Amino acid sequence: MKLIDHYIRLWSTFYKTDGEPVKLTREDAANTLGCSERNAVHVLNNLEEEGWMKRTKGRGRGNVTRATFLLGLTDAVDIYAARSAGHEDFKRFAELAEECGLLEQNEEVMERFFSNWFGAALENESETAETDHLHIPYFRTFFSLDPKVAARQSERHMIVHIFNTLFYWDERSRRVVPGIAHHIEADAEGREWMIYLRKHVCFHHGKTLSAEDVIFSLRRIAWLEPFLASAEAEEELTVKVKLTEPLFAFPVLLTSTSGAVVPDQLGGLSGSAFARTPIGTGPFMVKNHDEEHLELASHRRYFRERPHLEGVTIHFLQSYEKYIRMRKVGDQPLPYLPFHTGAGGVDRVRHAMRRGLSVKYLVWNMNHQSIRENKPFRKKVMALINREQLVDDLGYPRDRGAGSFFKNSRMADKLEVPQANVTQPDGKLILVTYDLKPHVEDAKWIAAACMDQGIDVEVRAVAYDMFSEEAAIGHLILAESPSDEAEEAMLWGLFTSNQLTGNLDQQTVISIAVRLSDAASRPELPERIGRLGRIEDLLITQGLVLPLYWTYQQAAFSSELMGVRLNAFGLVPFDELFFKKATGILV
Repeated sequence: MKLIDHYIRLWSTFYKTDGEPVKLTREDAANTLGCSERNAVHVLNNLEEEGWMKRTKGRGRGNVTRATFLLGLTDAVDIYAARSAGHEDFKRFAELAEECGLLEQNEEVMERFFSNWFGAALENESETAETDHLHIPYFRTFFSLDPKVAARQSERHMIVHIFNTLFYWDERSRRVVPGIAHHIEADAEGREWMIYLRKHVCFHHGKTLSAEDVIFSLRRIAWLEPFLASAEAEEELTVKVKLTEPLFAFPVLLTSTSGAVVPDQLGGLSGSAFARTPIGTGPFMVKNHDEEHLELASHRRYFRERPHLEGVTIHFLQSYEKYIRMRKVGDQPLPYLPFHTGAGGVDRVRHAMRRGLSVKYLVWNMNHQSIRENKPFRKKVMALINREQLVDDLGYPRDRGAGSFFKNSRMADKLEVPQANVTQPDGKLILVTYDLKPHVEDAKWIAAACMDQGIDVEVRAVAYDMFSEEAAIGHLILAESPSDEAEEAMLWGLFTSNQLTGNLDQQTVISIAVRLSDAASRPELPERIGRLGRIEDLLITQGLVLPLYWTYQQAAFSSELMGVRLNAFGLVPFDELFFKKATGILV
């Protein structure tokens, strides 16, 4: 532990006002620092030598040693930053700040902490060149960066930087636009598709994209598996796909992160190795990924315009979540500080917001006979949940009550409330969700609403990697439908996800598959969306699923940071960012 750590710990315990001597015996110092009195005296002597503290030793009976803190806390943070360089220093300070209560006592201190260490950094690439590097704190590690596995918004956000999809969805035109494929065409029935790939697209490990990479990637896509008859290379950069039935949504669905293109046979990596350090064709490549940080470097052979930033490092710090929940924009909490707001104060901060992101929902576990055979009870529980009240009571990140998984529908408002007496299953209901704060808040609110009606609910909040195992035990599951740029892709992702279908009875799963096939056979997008609505009708009218609310995201960032927008995941894409240099011109 560094000397400045000791100073901050003593300051947070004994400091009262500037210039005021306080009682500080060697015993007090030893107890605070968790060391022997001999070592505590050594620390105090060193603090005096640095000029950070002045001590007046008590002499004679009844006189005690007093100390005056000469270094203000904000100055101490600056010194801490100047003498720190690595992730362990970041982590240690965050833990120290939390332990000493600095998060609650002095917001300015934490502002200086993040301003000093996170955001823009000019790093020497050579003796004559400097590069822009972005450092970002994040409150948890990433479970998997494999497109086949990644389901959480944060991981899917990383995937769009590391990989490319064959096509992208343009929100303005509501059309599919080229990705690493420049053209696609289909036969009249939507069963046979020809995909034409771009030339000179390079993976991060140096291999050039070929048809075999795309074929391998298509065979990994879960939603495509029931439709895929064959995928073959017609030429080096042309792929012919034959389907067992029409799928006119094929190009739209390929815009989702699940359709990201990976190298054939994962570039020779094992599944676990690829999940941690994947190989893609995207604008950033994974340079290092461990339990402490994810380091991305600009892909210098990227087939499109290279990112302005040369690198991005994401530091995993649990204390960051607590800090961002203290900040406010006006009277609203500031949940997301993508990058530091700088030393210029509020006037140098800009804000961004995006609404209508993911949807939180409840799904019954129909594998329990007591739940499967009691539709009136399922409907009763869902009818007593006031979605708008939940949003009002709990606030961010809850945007508005969701009447549907569709942005322009209120199907859930038509849920029929049982009129007769309803038989309640024996014992407690087990409600399972993720161990993230918003999920836990939702689950406790729902449990309280049920208790008001005499329904006893036990909440179990579990880690992401244990969720499937615990969900199998639960009666009611609180989950989240990830967002996508294309609404159709989001709905297909939801209706084919194991998180949903794994909790439904076999007959309902078959009914969903039939309705998906019906939607897939429709050439026009509006008609396909309408047909997908029949799946939601089935789930809600049978008391199987209840959409709860739409989420939103808002962010604050330095005015020196340009190119900021929030994507469908509610996060900031890195490839468009750049730092405005000091020019004296106001923007």
